[in-house]
Amino acid sequence: MSLNFKKIFMIAIPIIGLLFGLKIYFKLDDKKFFIAYLIVGALVLIGSVLINMIYNVRFIKKMKKINELLENQDTIDKYVIEMEKIEKKVTGPVYRNMIILNLSYGYLEQEEYEKSLSLLKNIDMVKLKGRSRVIFALNKSTTYFYLGLYDEFISFIKEFEKELHILSTIDEFEWQGKLLEIYYQIAIKNYKKAGRMLKVAEKKWAEDKMSREWKRVRSVLNDKLEDGDIEREENENEDEQEMTED
Repeated sequence: MSLNFKKIFMIAIPIIGLLFGLKIYFKLDDKKFFIAYLIVGALVLIGSVLINMIYNVRFIKKMKKINELLENQDTIDKYVIEMEKIEKKVTGPVYRNMIILNLSYGYLEQEEYEKSLSLLKNIDMVKLKGRSRVIFALNKSTTYFYLGLYDEFISFIKEFEKELHILSTIDEFEWQGKLLEIYYQIAIKNYKKAGRMLKVAEKKWAEDKMSREWKRVRSVLNDKLEDGDIEREENENEDEQEMTED
C-alpha cells in the first residue's frame, strides 16, 4: 500500500512548529536550525515509512487469517462479522476498497444481496485498479442477477466486459466466467441453453464451493421454468454448435 502523505504532513506540522519555537528560545542561528530541521525531517519521514510498513504487514496477516474462514461454509457468518468490524475502522481508500469487496462477497455467500449491492456503492472507483476491478465486476454482476435486476445486470456486464473477460482466461477463475455466461442466458430468458451449459459445468467443476454455486443458479433456473416464464426463441443449430465449442 502507498504511504499516507496526508498523515505525515499532519505529524510534521506540530514538529516544525516546535523547531521554530526552540530556535527562538535558544536563539539558534539559521545554519544550526537548518541542520536540525533536516535531521528531524528525515527522522519523521523514516519513522513514518517504518510505521506504514509495519501496519501493512500486520493488516495483510490479519486479512489472511480472516480469509481462512471462507474455506468452510459454517464459518461464513463469522467471516462477515470480522469484516464488518474492520470496515467500520479502516479509512484509506485502497484498504476500504479491499474490505468492501471482501465483505460484499461475504454477503453474497449469505445470500444478503441487498446488503452487497448497497455496500458496493461505496467503492472508490478512482482507486479501483487491476484485479480489484475484476472482483468488483464479478461481485456486482452476481448481485444484480440474484436480485432479479436483469436489465441492470446486462448493462453492467457490457460496461465491464473487458474485466469480466479476464475470468475466462485464467484457469483459477474460468468456472466463474462460465457461471456469468449462465447468468446471462437466464437473464435473456434462454433457459434451454442455460440448462445445457449448467449441466456441462456441474460435471467439469464439481468441487464443494463450485457445487454450491451450481445448486444456487439451478434453483433460479428451476423457479423460472416452474413459473412458466416465457422462453425466448433460439436457433437450436447455432446453440448446439456453441455448446460443442464450450
